[in-house]
Amino acid sequence: MDTVHQLQIPQHQLQIPQQQGDKQALIAFKSLITADPLMSLASWDYSSHFHNWTGVACGPKLQRFRGLNLTQLSLAGTIAPQLGNLSFITILNLSVNSFQGVIPSGLGNLERLEILNVSNNLLGGRIPDGLSNCSKLRNLALDHNYLIGTVPTELGSLPELLRLYLGSNTLKGTIPSSFGNLTSMVEIVMSYNYLSGEVPSTISMLKYLKNLRFPVNYLTGEFHPSLYNLTALDFLALPFNNLTANNFFTGPLPDSFPNASKFESVELSSNNFSGTNLEGGIPSSLANCNQLVFIDVARNNLRGIIPQEISGMPSILSFNVSYNSFIGPLPENFGNMSHLVRTEILQQILWSDFRQHRQLFGIEHYLLSRIFF
Repeated sequence: MDTVHQLQIPQHQLQIPQQQGDKQALIAFKSLITADPLMSLASWDYSSHFHNWTGVACGPKLQRFRGLNLTQLSLAGTIAPQLGNLSFITILNLSVNSFQGVIPSGLGNLERLEILNVSNNLLGGRIPDGLSNCSKLRNLALDHNYLIGTVPTELGSLPELLRLYLGSNTLKGTIPSSFGNLTSMVEIVMSYNYLSGEVPSTISMLKYLKNLRFPVNYLTGEFHPSLYNLTALDFLALPFNNLTANNFFTGPLPDSFPNASKFESVELSSNNFSGTNLEGGIPSSLANCNQLVFIDVARNNLRGIIPQEISGMPSILSFNVSYNSFIGPLPENFGNMSHLVRTEILQQILWSDFRQHRQLFGIEHYLLSRIFF
C-alpha cells in the first residue's frame, strides 16, 4: 500500500484545529464584554458551531471564520487582542457601541482584512502603526472616538485603501505626505481634530478622490493650487465651524479651482482666503462646475463684486458669501436662479439691487445685512 497515500489527511479534518482557534478567539472576545443589554451574544455558546452565532460570517462550507459584524448592539467592554488571531477575517465591524480601551495592535496581523470599522465608540490610545500590514484594507473607519497621538505615516502604504475616516478624535500633528501614495483613495475625512500644518500637495496625486474633508482643525499655510486639479472631487470641506478650533489658510483661491468640474459642494468658510475680488478668489469660470449645489466661502477676506457667471449655475441650491467685503450690484440674472433655496450675502450691496431681486422664488433664507443705501 502506498505509504504517502496512507498519510494523507482529509481536508475537512485539517480545518478542525483551525476552526477551534477561530472559536477560541471569539470566546476570548466575548469574555471581555461587560454589557450586552440586547442579549446579542446569547447564541455564542462554545458547544455550538460559530456559524450559528450572531454577527458571524463564515467562508464556503463553513470551514473558516470570515467576518464579524456587531454594529449598533449596545455592547460595552474592551476589544480582545485575540481577534488578531482570526487570520481569515475580511470584515470587522464593531461600530456604534461602547467599546473602551485601545485598538489592539494585533489587528495588524490580519493580512486578509478588507474592512475595519470601530467608529462611534469610546476607544482611546493611538492608532496602531501595524495596521499598515493589513495590505488588503479598503475601508478604515476609526472616527468618533477619543484617539490620541499622530496619524501614522505608515497608513500611506496601504495600496488598496479607498476610504479613510479619522474624524472626531483628538489627533494632532500633520497630515502625512505619504497619503499621496494612496492612489485608489476616494474619501478622506479627518474633521474635528487638532491637526496642524499644511494640507500636503501630494494629495493632488489621488486622481480618484471624491470627498476631502478637513474642517475644524488647526491647519495653516497655503492650500496648494495643485489640489484643485483633483478632477474627480465632488465634495471639498475646509471650514471652521466650531468655536474651539479654526483653520488659517491664506492667499487667493487659485485659478485652477474650476478644474474640479465635478464639485457638488465647496465649504471654505472661516479661513483667511483673500483676493482683489471674487473673480480673483473664486474665478468666474467656477460656472463650469455645473453640478455644484453648495457654495460656502463665508468669513474670509474676499472683496469686490460677485461675478455675473454665478447666476448662470443651473444646480446651485445654497450660496453663502457672508462676512466678506463684497460691494456693488448683485449679478444681473441672480433672480433667475430658480433652484436657489438658501442664500446669505450680508454685504454692502445697493438696496435697489435687493429690491430688484427680492422676487426670487423658492428662497427660504435670504439674508442681506449691512446694506448700503
